Amino acid sequence: KILAIFEEEAKFYSNKGGNVKFVGHPMLDFYRNIPSREEALKKLGLTSEQKLLLIIPASRKQELKYILPTLLQAANLLQKKDPSITVLIPSGLKEFDAKLTHALKEYGVVGRVILSNEVDNIKPFLFSAAHLALAKSGTINMELALNSVPQVVGYKVSRFTAFFARYLL
Repeated sequence: KILAIFEEEAKFYSNKGGNVKFVGHPMLDFYRNIPSREEALKKLGLTSEQKLLLIIPASRKQELKYILPTLLQAANLLQKKDPSITVLIPSGLKEFDAKLTHALKEYGVVGRVILSNEVDNIKPFLFSAAHLALAKSGTINMELALNSVPQVVGYKVSRFTAFFARYLL
């Protein structure tokens, strides 16, 4: 029995003779009660004049090392062009909280970190208020898309991994 989370997936496997049941995607349940933009701005302490840029760099330690600098450099450039941009970075893990806060200062980005113990409760408000997200590739992209948050997606790996992928695969 195939339990399909996407309708197109269910149709595909059914057309190939599979025993398929469409069950829906578990993420969709989370997005039924998203707050209004006004409510989200208030909860986040932002004004309607501020433009919210989400930076979502990592769920793993190596992603902080390889992806965060590029995302913060981009955020810095955007803030230089438009000072009304405010950056919020939801922290994926407790061990990232201080590193992300330090990185904001290091790259001269105006914003703050949403601490890891607050992220789950505040995530719907972040999505409702966001104008744009700079995000690493992963599950977060589907979450952002489900909430109609425009996003720029990227991923960066070590030189060794890039070499291996380029020349050996």
